[in-house]
Amino acid sequence: MDSTNFPNISEAQVLFLKKTFQNLKKSSMSVMEYIGRMKAITDQLAVIGSAISAKDKVQQLTDGLGTDFDMFTIALQCLLQLPTFEEL
Repeated sequence: MDSTNFPNISEAQVLFLKKTFQNLKKSSMSVMEYIGRMKAITDQLAVIGSAISAKDKVQQLTDGLGTDFDMFTIALQCLLQLPTFEEL
């Protein structure tokens, strides 16, 4: 399914949400706020037919955490199979 199934959703809105997802950083948010924001964006994309893969969600989540979470990110990268976004 793609955004053409949702006539009220413009391609610009889809691109905006995708770019927001790609640029999302934890910054001064708590980890729970950061994860909640990411989930809200990915849920919106899924509803309009532009779902983000589980692997891309985990990758973006770890990329946006910042240097305070480098050890966590490295530990995840050492796993044979990454946890799902929901498991994090």
